[in-house]
Formats: sequence, structure tokens, C-alpha cells
Amino acid sequence: MYSQTMCVKLIKRWEYGYNTRCRPESRVSAASVSRVLKNDTTFSVSQKTRERILEAAGELGYNKCFEYSAIQGARGTIGVMLLYGEEEEVEDKFYQIIRVNIKMELEKNGFKVKEVFESMLDTNASKISDYQGLIFVGYSTLWYQKKVFRQAVLDSGLPVVCADFHLKDGSLTADCVINDFKQAVKKVINIFLKKGFDSIGYMGTYGLEANGKIHRDERFLYFWQIMKSLGKYDEKNIYLCPSNHTQFGYELGKEIIRKGRLPRAVFVENDTMAIGFLKALKEEKISVPGDVAIVGCNDDQVASFVTPGLSTVKSHNDLVGMMAAKTLMECLYTKREQGLKIIVPNQLILRESCPE
Repeated sequence: MYSQTMCVKLIKRWEYGYNTRCRPESRVSAASVSRVLKNDTTFSVSQKTRERILEAAGELGYNKCFEYSAIQGARGTIGVMLLYGEEEEVEDKFYQIIRVNIKMELEKNGFKVKEVFESMLDTNASKISDYQGLIFVGYSTLWYQKKVFRQAVLDSGLPVVCADFHLKDGSLTADCVINDFKQAVKKVINIFLKKGFDSIGYMGTYGLEANGKIHRDERFLYFWQIMKSLGKYDEKNIYLCPSNHTQFGYELGKEIIRKGRLPRAVFVENDTMAIGFLKALKEEKISVPGDVAIVGCNDDQVASFVTPGLSTVKSHNDLVGMMAAKTLMECLYTKREQGLKIIVPNQLILRESCPE
């Protein structure tokens, strides 16, 4: 449909141009023009008048642009496939923020939403065809592990949008809305180097296994890539464990301290893990940032309340969720077949754990 700005301009030109050329009884009000251009189905107007308005719009050079409210036909149910367990949201709100914003945006536009967590994906595979479209949230590796679910999605031919990961599967064309982790890691390394910290470490997870192969977290891959290019990568400063939850950050921190190999600065995969690391350092009376500077990732709501306040890279997961929903609605409207990638920027927030 037409954008609001275009509607206003068209209405003004209509009143001055088109209506001055018509007999009084043939003139159309500005309100009528606006409602026709906005595809208001509740507005009663003759087909002839509707066609005259649209024809004049074309003559005046106004092109259509997409409005989600213009999706034709009944709005059905969108399946939000959560490639993680419910317990994941208890420890870390990362995916919850994405999920909630997807649901809000879809429901605001008249769609119903059905959320399916990881444990029920294969069980609900037979119902995939009941949805108008699908949005995936979570760990991409589970896409390959849930074989019944994967095959049902491939057979359905439904449009798919991945929120926070890029699905690299040649069998499926999917859109993706992702956080810009490359820039996030680059910002952290740059601030460490700017402060003169040559010994820079990384704390995170081993990654996830799929099809016999370990898939590393993107933050680690970008850290490895950037540090290698700078000639500063040191395997001894890489600290990995099975999970990025608080307890694992604490236990890994204790192990690092016990071995006596702390670097001058550490980038941590997420804030919950970083908070566990901070606790371990505090118990061992190691000064932050005096002895070691720490920067986390995501800007968890508690990051500013811990002591010292945790420096972090803020991920706009609310925007990731909203744009995933908008992208799927656009695909339903346009019937687009080519996949696209949307990259959401982030913001470096410096607090006491690595002050400016």
C-alpha cells in the first residue's frame, strides 16, 4: 500500500488537480482517497470510484510500498519454532526477548502464534502444514538433529525466517535476522588494544555438535579470526566449557585462577557467564579492572547492577524479534522466493569492569 507521507501528498494534489477537472457531483473527498489508498476494506465505495482513485495515483507518479496491514486474506497461525529448551530462558533472557517480540509483532498484525519448544519439535512435525509461515529461534545445530521436524519443514514449502542465526542448509531457502557479532567482537578487541592490553583472552563454550561436527560460537570464530590477523592470538588465553551459564563461568574462572594464567583482559561470550567469572575473581581478591578487565556480551538486565558494573556489548534482541516477524509478513505479502539477510547493529557499553 501507499506510505502515509505519499497519501498526504496525493490527497493534496488530488484536491487541487483531479477535483478541479471534474464536475462537482464527481468529486471525491480527501478522506475517501486516503481510505482507498490504505485499502480500508470497511469503507464503502463504488468499484468505479476506487479504480479512478488508483488510476489517478499512478498518473501522479506514486508507487506502492509495503504495509503489513495490507496482507490480503485471513491471517492464520505462525509457528514459532524454539530450538532450545524452556529452561534456557530461566538462566538467560537472550532468546526470551527475541521470542516475546516476535509474538507481539505478529499478534499486533492479526496473526495467531503457536510456540513450540525443542522437546516437542518432532512430536508436532505432523502439524507443520497448519501454519502460514515459520520463524526459528535458537541453536541452528538442532535443525539438523531434529530429523523428523526438519523433513516436515522441507516438505511443507512454507516461508521460513531464522532469528539470530543464519541457516546454512542448501535444501532450504530461509531469511535470517542476525546480530552483528563480528562488529561486537571487533569493538571489544579495539577497546582492549586502545587501553594497551596486549594479552587478551576469550571465555566461552566449546560449541554445539551436529552431524559429527562441532559448530563453534560465532563470537569465538570472529575473535579467533581478528586476533590471528593482528598476530595476537594465543591458545593459552582461550577458556572454553560446555555451557555459558553463570555457574560454568564461575567454575571456569576458578580453574583459570588456580592455574595462574590470567590475561590482562577477557572477552566473555555472554553476560551470565561473565557474572560468574566476576564472582570467582572477587573471591580470590583479584581486582577488576585493576588486574584483569572484562567485557561481556548481550547487556543482560543485571549487568549494570553487579559490582563492579559489567562492561558489555548490547545486542538489540527486541529488534531482532520484531524484524523477524516483519520479514515473514513481508514474504507472505510479496510471495518472494529469494532469501535475504538482515544484520542488526549493536552498542558497546563501558562500565566499571572496563571503563573508558
